[in-house]
Amino acid sequence: MRIALSIHHELTEGTGAPGATTELARALEARGHEVDLWSFDLLGGDRGTSTAIRYPHHVAALVRKAQRFDVVDASTGDLAWVRRRAKNPLLVTRSHGLEPLVVAARKAGAARGELDLRWRYSLYHGGFRLREVNRSLRIADEVIVLSQAEADYCRTLHVEAAHVTIGTSALPTWLSNQTPAQAGDHPIVVLLGGTAWRKGADIAIAALEPVLRNFPQLRVRWLGASEHEVARLVSNELAHRFEPVPTYTQRDLPRLFTEASVALLCSRVEGMPLSLLEAAAFAVPVITSAIPGNADLLQMSHGGRLVPAGDIDATTRALEEVLSDPELRIKLGAAAFQDVQTRTWDHVAASTEALYLRALERRMS
Repeated sequence: MRIALSIHHELTEGTGAPGATTELARALEARGHEVDLWSFDLLGGDRGTSTAIRYPHHVAALVRKAQRFDVVDASTGDLAWVRRRAKNPLLVTRSHGLEPLVVAARKAGAARGELDLRWRYSLYHGGFRLREVNRSLRIADEVIVLSQAEADYCRTLHVEAAHVTIGTSALPTWLSNQTPAQAGDHPIVVLLGGTAWRKGADIAIAALEPVLRNFPQLRVRWLGASEHEVARLVSNELAHRFEPVPTYTQRDLPRLFTEASVALLCSRVEGMPLSLLEAAAFAVPVITSAIPGNADLLQMSHGGRLVPAGDIDATTRALEEVLSDPELRIKLGAAAFQDVQTRTWDHVAASTEALYLRALERRMS
């Protein structure tokens, strides 16, 4: 098949939605398909809001000219200005974390006083962009989402359930084939998610403080945080037990998960975070908030503990339970490791190919 993959971003390797798009393209090419990548890079210039606004119009123009493609698979919002035509290729829209759910969570956080939203956020992300996303979901022949909550949102737009598929985040095959790590004598909590509000760093630090006092040998390796951010967010008493890792690549993960006993992600809103799969690749159990995406993953893998979102005491109890019980850590880690073996880009490409073929056959019948 001739496939175009579109991402509402510039292309980058190995990170977030752009990295996922690149990995999917490679996996589809390995299956014998011809794949083009569309991104902000096609427009040149800056990468600000003006580019974000122009890009869906550019995708619409590309679709009009896309006679040589069988499939255009675009991130949600990118199909907003495409007109329905019999000559269109198969139109697929793919969530990397559905924007309406993110916007709803951020607005709720702002109402609670947890963050400030500038007026431009409500104008573009909370307004114009949501209309683009909703139209893309309605116009697409097939929709791929990351959680049941995202599928439920599609239902509110009267998107037929038969055309909505719940997919998954994924890892490169080499990463899923790692030898599971074993916790050492000086266990480490790997804190995931950096310092952004949506990742719940404030919740994680509050939950970790009593744990660090009860486990004097315990250290925290914080992926995505700088020394300055640790000094700003962690008390002077405990900051020396945090190891900041401001930047890293997937090739660094074997080193970063060495000796890890548990991974912690207290996010407030997610699609399906890749960081949970990365921990699972090393048989490291996770403790994470019971929000869509995280909960979908843990309920299938049984590779950790879910805690109510924002519940500091419950998070502390879950950390202490897992840290105090080596057999439980091994059991949860093994379950996580087993689950991630089928969450590779090879598997995703195979299921994506099958979805395309079914949809194309349905159009021809």
